[in-house]
Amino acid sequence: MSDENQDSIQSLNKCLAEMPETGPQLSKRKTVALLASAIQQARDKGHTLKQIAQQLQKNGFDISYATLRNALPRQKKARSRPKKPRAAAKTDPQTPIVTSLSGAAARERATTVREVAPVKSPPATPDPSPPVVFPPGASCVFTADGCFIPAPDSDDL
Repeated sequence: MSDENQDSIQSLNKCLAEMPETGPQLSKRKTVALLASAIQQARDKGHTLKQIAQQLQKNGFDISYATLRNALPRQKKARSRPKKPRAAAKTDPQTPIVTSLSGAAARERATTVREVAPVKSPPATPDPSPPVVFPPGASCVFTADGCFIPAPDSDDL
């Protein structure tokens, strides 16, 4: 390296070492959180978030409307009606209470043979609709509910 390069590096090093210390920089989100009460007061006076963002920009805080809107803590809307309490679970003496089983009890339960109740099939109900009669030459019949039933294919393939 030449003496000129070493001198310039030393001067840059000295320049950087002489820079004053700055405090920690606040993020835009943290700054907005600190200003939240003042922002809310401005909104209570009728100012929009766009107007508030413009005012902050005029005074040296570089923030857009979208950033301001997203950085504000979200407030839940007040309910017009109070919440309904949840219904308590009904206890049926025939309904077993399910609990988790520990290791040995779980293995024993998994290996025991259980009887299964037979499935009851619903009773067969006759079809209450009358048979569909197709007029001669008709390809379909329209029903009262606006649907149609196509005529069966008369040609044997």
